[in-house]
Amino acid sequence: MVAQDHLGFHISIGTYDSRYLDYIFTSNSRRVIPTQGNIPFLQIQEFGPFDAENEDHLPQFLLIVLSFILSQLEKTAAAAIFKDALR
Repeated sequence: MVAQDHLGFHISIGTYDSRYLDYIFTSNSRRVIPTQGNIPFLQIQEFGPFDAENEDHLPQFLLIVLSFILSQLEKTAAAAIFKDALR
């Protein structure tokens, strides 16, 4: 997720497992308490703030966003298109 606050940008990237999906999609008719394991069922990593007026911040912001997009496409056919474009 990218959030903007005037000229500042923040990036939040969440990773989750099947327990989180069970928690989200379980019927509201009963209370769901997530089980505790070794790894939290939802982890959010935050980056920022990135100042849009600071020339040093924008390349860092773009690099993080592009890296995340490429990591998500790694196992898809679209990954080859991006890799070829970035050579």
